[in-house]
Amino acid sequence: MAEPRKAATTFVLITVFIDVLSFGLIIPVLPHLIAGFYDGDQGKAATVSGWLSAGYWTLQFLFSPYWRAVGSLWPQANPACQ
Repeated sequence: MAEPRKAATTFVLITVFIDVLSFGLIIPVLPHLIAGFYDGDQGKAATVSGWLSAGYWTLQFLFSPYWRAVGSLWPQANPACQ
């Protein structure tokens, strides 16, 4: 019975690693990508990337209860997740 639990733990750790890696790549590079739209103005690019980040986290905060309620409508398919 220990094998499914180990597989679930491995899956969660890989998912967290991919998530952290993606933010570690996006956050430092995003202002430079946005600066290309503003003729290299790093100040404007930093402001725009800050607004984008703030908007993303605000929407995450506002809609997470909604998606939690939607997810609770269906039972979990895998008993190992309970």
